[in-house]
Formats: sequence, structure tokens, C-alpha cells
Amino acid sequence: MSESEVQPTNLSEGIVTPFFEIPVSGHFSREEVEITDSKLDFEFDNKFQKRINEIWQKKKKQIEEKGGHLEDRPKLVVLDNSIKSGKLCLTLGHSSYKDYVGSTDPKLRYLIGAERLPKFLGAAALLETSDNFLVLNERSQSVFQYNGWLSVFAGSTELEDLNVNGVIDPFTTAIRETKEETEVENMEIADIKCLGYMVDSFTDAEAMLFHVKTTLTKVELESLQRNKNLDEGKSVFIPIDAGEVRKKILEFSKVFVSDGASVLTLFGRDKFGQEWFNNVVERLNRRGKVYNSLTDKQRQILEDKLILRLARN
Repeated sequence: MSESEVQPTNLSEGIVTPFFEIPVSGHFSREEVEITDSKLDFEFDNKFQKRINEIWQKKKKQIEEKGGHLEDRPKLVVLDNSIKSGKLCLTLGHSSYKDYVGSTDPKLRYLIGAERLPKFLGAAALLETSDNFLVLNERSQSVFQYNGWLSVFAGSTELEDLNVNGVIDPFTTAIRETKEETEVENMEIADIKCLGYMVDSFTDAEAMLFHVKTTLTKVELESLQRNKNLDEGKSVFIPIDAGEVRKKILEFSKVFVSDGASVLTLFGRDKFGQEWFNNVVERLNRRGKVYNSLTDKQRQILEDKLILRLARN
């Protein structure tokens, strides 16, 4: 298949790479995503909760010293995901941001076991301008995770993210995060669709993946952001080109927040075709084998070098 744009069809086959897994992919409208809130609370054993509280206090202090702020608040976790009658169905439970921060600690994750950790629900949005640019986010130094890394516009789905029927709605999360991190208003969003659902292979974090189109051009968006204090980071623009999108996925596969890499991969499959997609997955698999062979120290050195390279571009 040539690298030409293809018409979307709903899909459900699994996609696996060393960096992320996508158990469900396709094109889902708001009406094709069904959310059920079980109201169940996720609870750790007391010995683990004590350790989580200690990690929270340590991380909170570190972020505040950088000028940032951490505040504990309710969080949603995924208890189950499936495809039923063509719909993407999620069953949710409840946890807290403190538990999320604490459960990112590698030592604690090893002690508890990934299968016993809560799966916090996030939403990741890839923004497209009206003149064929994709907008990414170079994360600031004051955020909790992935300082300086390249990402999309992402965050946790909150209890307040509701649709018109009062039901928890990750589409609302995607629009809110896009607005908070780019200044794009609701009226300037031309279209939004869910491309699927991903799981981070290293952290087990889960996120719904969105493609958001704005009516604004690159120049208009740059003008809108000028002299604005965007706490989460700054916008990075790349042209919608098969080679450029592939380059970004591969260049930052080792320091790219995986929801960003996965949504770019799904976007590319829609835009450039199955042959392009197969090539990207093959390249990710090869890079993953090399990456997984490195020691933690070697991996950190490599990540630091790539982040510095990003900062110079």
C-alpha cells in the first residue's frame, strides 16, 4: 500500500511494541464510547500505603522547590476495557493522585507487582492545525513527570470531566487538556475522535488516545500563545509528512511519553497507510530490543542526551 491517506475503519486487533500496547484501536465517536463508574474504591495494604505517603511527601517537596505544585485529589482507575457491539467500553473505579504519584516509584512497583497496581485513566490528545501541522508539547521542568520530554496534550480524566448527560467523559478531558496547554478554545475545535486505548509497557499507565483538529493555523496558534505562561510546556510544530512523523516517533521512542508515541503511530496509520504503519512498528521493535538490553545507567545517559538534543532544536 502506498503512503497515501486511507479512509478510517473501526478496528479491534491488538498492537504490541516494546514501548506501548494498543489493545483497542479504531475511530470512536462520543456515542461509541461507554463509560461505567463502579464507584468502587481502590485501596492498598497499610504497609504499602505508608510507603506511598512517604513518596508523596518527597515528590511534593521536590516539585515545589522547582516552582511547581502537587495537590492530592480523586482519580479514576480502569477496572476493565472491552469492545461490545462496536463500542469501546470502560469500567472505572476510584483512587487518588497521591496513590498515583506513589505507585510510579520503581522500587514500590517491584514490591507490589504491576498486576496489583491501580490502572489510572488518562487522555492523550494529538492536535492538528488547519494548515497541516501537528502540535506536540515540550514539557516544562516544573511538571511531576518527564521533565523536558516531548509529549502530546495529556492528563488524567477527572470526576468533573462530564458530558451533557452527567457521565464521566474522556472526550471532555482531551478538550480540557488541549485548551489548558495550547490556549485553543472549544469554539476553535473543529473535530475530535478517539483513535483507541493504550497501555504503557514500562509503567502500565493507561490512556485513551484522541485526534483533535483545530480551525486555527500554525501562525494563528503561535500568535495566540505569544506572551502566555503555559505551565505545562511549549508547543512544538511538525509538518504532516510521512517521513517527519516517522522520524519523531523513532527519535523519541526512548524518551517519548508512550501515549504520545502511540497516538502518533495510529494517526500515521490513518494518514499514510498500512505499509507505513508496519514499517514503524518493525522499527520500534528493533529499537526496543536495544533499549531493553541497556543498564539503567546507560538508559539514563541516553535519555539525557536526547532531551538535550530536543532542547537545542
